[in-house]
Amino acid sequence: MKQLMKTILIACLTVAVVGCGKKDKKQSIRSGRNARGPSELVNRGAVNNNGQPIRFTPGSGTTWGEIVGSPEDAFRDAVYYFVSATVDPAEFGYVSGQPGQDTGVRFWGSVETEGSFRSGTANQRIRRETAELRISIWDSFAGQTDGAGNVIPEYPIHIRGATDGYVNGNRAVVTFSDAFGSITLDGSISGDYFSGTVKFDNRQYWDGVAPGATGTLGNFYVSTCGFFRCN
Repeated sequence: MKQLMKTILIACLTVAVVGCGKKDKKQSIRSGRNARGPSELVNRGAVNNNGQPIRFTPGSGTTWGEIVGSPEDAFRDAVYYFVSATVDPAEFGYVSGQPGQDTGVRFWGSVETEGSFRSGTANQRIRRETAELRISIWDSFAGQTDGAGNVIPEYPIHIRGATDGYVNGNRAVVTFSDAFGSITLDGSISGDYFSGTVKFDNRQYWDGVAPGATGTLGNFYVSTCGFFRCN
């Protein structure tokens, strides 16, 4: 069944930029766009389970990073598989795999280690309860209005609390999970930058068929001390 769903998804992905079945993608806001987190565009003032305000932009010392990939069509397909946990990819717009573009995949993270963070130190475990990750996917529809006059949100993911993570020497792996699946940042620390690959494992597709898509979203890069809480 999973292979069948992948075949169907690939068929839609090949025509997603112009529309699968030539549907009007902007006819209405598609349910599921902010199922994994509140939108920076339309959900200002949102709070978490503890009643604390959701941070849409990084706090002091935390910086944005980017997730990129090439060739463009391969990266686009990876993004569509990634969002397929909550959204029909045929109803998603164009997303660039190049850095610094109007569309693209941005993220920030805030991760502490149990002891003082220091690159090159072996066997540092992360503080799972305080770890935080936000991913914002800005496609070509985000910020526009749909047929009902509503603002179309970006595709956000906001997870507080990691399921696993460690820093061992110059390698670091951090996994975040929610009801829709897991996201793992697996990379290396080289001087001022933390870079590597982002992998995902979705629990199901947008229509409830399980298991969902798995794969590599792309390559990430971010300031080391803009992601880890350096002391």
